[in-house]
Amino acid sequence: MSAHLDAKEIKRTFEDGRGVKALSLFFAVLVAFAIVYLVFLFVRWFTGWDELSIWTWTIGVVLWFFLSKARYYMVSIPEISGLVTIDLLPWTLEENKLRAYPTGLHLRWPWEQVKEGNFINLRTMTTDVVEEDFPTKAGPMMHVAWSAQYEPQWYTIPIYISIAEQTINSGLIDVSSETLKDEIWKIEEKDLEMATGRRDELAKKIMDSYKTNRTVPVKLPDGKEANVSREEYYGVVITLAPISDYDFEKSYQQARAVNQRVVGLKKASKEILKDNDGSITSKDAWTDTLMLDGQNVKREVSEQVKRLDVTPAAAKTVELAAAAFGKALSGARGSS
Repeated sequence: MSAHLDAKEIKRTFEDGRGVKALSLFFAVLVAFAIVYLVFLFVRWFTGWDELSIWTWTIGVVLWFFLSKARYYMVSIPEISGLVTIDLLPWTLEENKLRAYPTGLHLRWPWEQVKEGNFINLRTMTTDVVEEDFPTKAGPMMHVAWSAQYEPQWYTIPIYISIAEQTINSGLIDVSSETLKDEIWKIEEKDLEMATGRRDELAKKIMDSYKTNRTVPVKLPDGKEANVSREEYYGVVITLAPISDYDFEKSYQQARAVNQRVVGLKKASKEILKDNDGSITSKDAWTDTLMLDGQNVKREVSEQVKRLDVTPAAAKTVELAAAAFGKALSGARGSS
């Protein structure tokens, strides 16, 4: 197992190195200026140049040299991007081989290699949307659809480029799936009514699992072992764990809808009996309720058919089916 790089150390190396590189460039310019000036002093004996000419040529040559060779000690990084350079010196420690740079114009050492493929996009990335059903302790299954959004930081890209994007996606999905499984299993019978209102709470639990709860064992450059968060392990910052769908599975939703309808019909039946003078039995009240419900079903279907772009024959077929269904619901009254 290769040593896991420390993002804080990468950032510190960059910040500490800026001053050293600027100072080194300054002394390099002074040395070059001195060498060129001495050369032109020597040439003066053969050309008869005056002092102004010597200074003019010296400044011109030094400027030309450093500007023409700028690509060897400077690098320009476009917006919302970062760069990883490779230190080619053989005696550089393995954990210091990769150097990170943020957006902008920066000085670099001439022995740091710049490759086109090492300019890294720092825009927000999104995993695939995953849909899965999880069991509750109470019995019903919960259907969840979710994803994760993350973005690499310039000081984490030496870690980020060593991991395939698909590995990050599947790793984040696995962590969130395990978290959802554990949290949804805690739902008991008494919690069912409020279960669908926990979307934001579950999203926070997933974020916690990325940042603190579900760590990964790694080997550090000094040989020690430690546990790091998923963010540190993948070299990214996870910004969001959106849950786009969170509800009971379809069959349970349908069962609840039927149950609510039956409760409503029973309530309507009781309303009929409330002011009853004794001429209507409980059976009659229930039958009347079913008849009204059947008529409502027929009316609802007819209204839906009018909104659809179907042929007249197809519309007639659907309306006849609805009428038959309504008649079936109300038929108990005629046979009683």
